[in-house]
Amino acid sequence: MFKNIKLFYYSGTGNTKYVTEMIASEFSKKQVHTELINIEDIVNKDLKIEFKETDLIGISHPVIAFATPKIMIRFINKMPKALNKVFIYKTAADPSKLNNYASEFLINHLNFKGYTITCDELFVMPCNFIIEYKASLIKQLIVKAENKAKVLVSNLIQHKTQYSKDNKWYKSLILKVNKLEQEKGALRFSKSLKVNSNCNLCQKCVSSCPTQNIVLSNNKIAFLDKCEMCMRCLYSCNQKAITTKYKFMVLKNGYSINTIKAIKKNDVIEANYIHSKTKGYYKHFKKYLLDS
Repeated sequence: MFKNIKLFYYSGTGNTKYVTEMIASEFSKKQVHTELINIEDIVNKDLKIEFKETDLIGISHPVIAFATPKIMIRFINKMPKALNKVFIYKTAADPSKLNNYASEFLINHLNFKGYTITCDELFVMPCNFIIEYKASLIKQLIVKAENKAKVLVSNLIQHKTQYSKDNKWYKSLILKVNKLEQEKGALRFSKSLKVNSNCNLCQKCVSSCPTQNIVLSNNKIAFLDKCEMCMRCLYSCNQKAITTKYKFMVLKNGYSINTIKAIKKNDVIEANYIHSKTKGYYKHFKKYLLDS
C-alpha cells in the first residue's frame, strides 16, 4: 500500500494541473498522502528533488505539437538517478495515437536514469488552440477525465497498471516529431509573438512565463527563443496585448481553466456531445469517450 506519493506537473494553461488535482483527490480518498509539485518551480528556482520515503512518483505534462515540452527534459535532468517507480500522465486535446505516444522522449530519459515506468496515460482535455470546443464536449471530457483518474488511481494502488512497449513505429515517429517541434515549431511561434499598444508594462507575462522566454528589455516586452507554445501569455494578458501572426491558433474567446470548471459545474449543460452516431471530425473521439 502506498503511503506517500509525489505528483510533478507542468501545466501551460491549467489542464494538466486540473487533472493532477483529480488524481490527488482520488489518492486522498484512499488515505494516501499526495504532494503536488509544480515543475516550473523545480526548474526555474533550482529546487532540489528528493524522493526519500516516496512510494510512487507521478510526472505529467501537456502534449504540444505531438511532443514533450522541452522544460520536461530540463526537469528530468535535475532528477537524481534512482530506482523509483514512475507513472506518466499527460493531457492533449485529441485522442490520436500520436498524442498517446508523446511522452516517449521523456520516458527514454527516465529509463536512462534508472526509473521504472508503470504506465503512460493520456487524458483528453478541452482544446486551448485552433478549435474552441462546445460546452457540451468540454463537460463530457472533464467527466471522462474524472472517471479516468479514479480508475487510474485504483489500478495503481492494486498494481494493475502496465506500460506497453509495443508500436515501435509510432514511438520512432514521435521521437522525430519531438526533435522537429523543438528545433522549428516553437522557435517560429516565439518569433511571431508581438506586443501591441495595449501593453501597460505590468510584466505579468514576464513573471508567469514557464520557460522565462519573456523579458523586459529597453522598457519593452521582448520574446527570446525558449517558447514552448503553451499559450499562457496570450490568454492570461488582461490587456490582450500579446499577439501572433498565427492568429488561427488563438481562440477568439480565450482560454480559462476557471471557465472550464464552471462548465463542469453547470447542471444545465449536458455531457453528451459525442455519442454512438457521431460522424465527421469528432468520430475518432468515440472510442475514448464511450468505451468503459
